[in-house]
Amino acid sequence: MNDGGEGAVGFYDCNVSRLRLADGYEDRTYEIMEALRPFLGRSVPRSLRDLIPGVAAAPEIEPEAGGPGPDRTRAKRATKDERVVEKRLNRLRKDGWTIVSSIRQRSGADIDYVVIGPPGVFAVTTKHHPSARVWVGEDMVHVDGAEYPDYLRTRRGDAESAARALTDAVGLDVVVIPVLAFVGTASIDADDSSGDVLITDGEGIEQALLDRHAVYSMQERETIHSVARRAEIWLA
Repeated sequence: MNDGGEGAVGFYDCNVSRLRLADGYEDRTYEIMEALRPFLGRSVPRSLRDLIPGVAAAPEIEPEAGGPGPDRTRAKRATKDERVVEKRLNRLRKDGWTIVSSIRQRSGADIDYVVIGPPGVFAVTTKHHPSARVWVGEDMVHVDGAEYPDYLRTRRGDAESAARALTDAVGLDVVVIPVLAFVGTASIDADDSSGDVLITDGEGIEQALLDRHAVYSMQERETIHSVARRAEIWLA
């Protein structure tokens, strides 16, 4: 892989599963891995998979003796649920939407997907509560009666942190809308929510985003995406 000129940026050696970078490009690992994504697939080790949007790291959980064990079963289910949301989001690409996966910020924020489209920028986090009944209020989420006070507060904080990072890097006032996507639930009641966090089921996330009004031009979206895909802006 090269930088568009004569100099080589680096290469990925599939035989030893190692990324080799030229001097001066160590801080651009995220961009380089994304560019190499179509050529790598599952040959990438877990330590680097999080850098490649759309490639989920396989859970490395040892099965218990005599069977897969509950932890491994839950991990498989979570991975399957994540693919449900990812599949729905990827359908948006045909309409010019862009997606950056597995955002890790210096602040500790962990966002599953940053989705950029005509209606804005969305920080999407998935939650897995199979067959559960979910109720969402202004500041609290109940799942089968159990309280999850951090669900909304954390989503708001993650979105605010992402908005600051993008605004500083782009030079444009970027508003990031937090999204909480529940996968596999029996029902979701968000009538009493404040509305600042978009609540949806994972299977319906595509339509939930498409139903919103356009606020960004194509040029603005391209500018935001060109910045969002750079790991260093999230770690600043």
